[in-house]
Amino acid sequence: MDISEDDVRSIQNLLTQRYTYQKVLEYDEADRIRTELYDSFKVVVDDRIKEWRIETDEYYPLDTGNLSEDEAKHITRRLKERYQYKKD
Repeated sequence: MDISEDDVRSIQNLLTQRYTYQKVLEYDEADRIRTELYDSFKVVVDDRIKEWRIETDEYYPLDTGNLSEDEAKHITRRLKERYQYKKD
């Protein structure tokens, strides 16, 4: 998944705004921004560990080891299926 530098800046700005609302206990606004982040960029925020990620069904193997090309494709296809089941 490609994401532009402008998108990253927008995400960071929204995350900063959300954090500010949380600090002043404006949770409705913080939740609204969380929803906006997901709807606009598929960003999932984990407040517990203070991280965010973009939800995607794309997988990129770092190393296929001794797997054949067909085996690697099969695994990628199964991972995409798993993602879809989790999403549903």
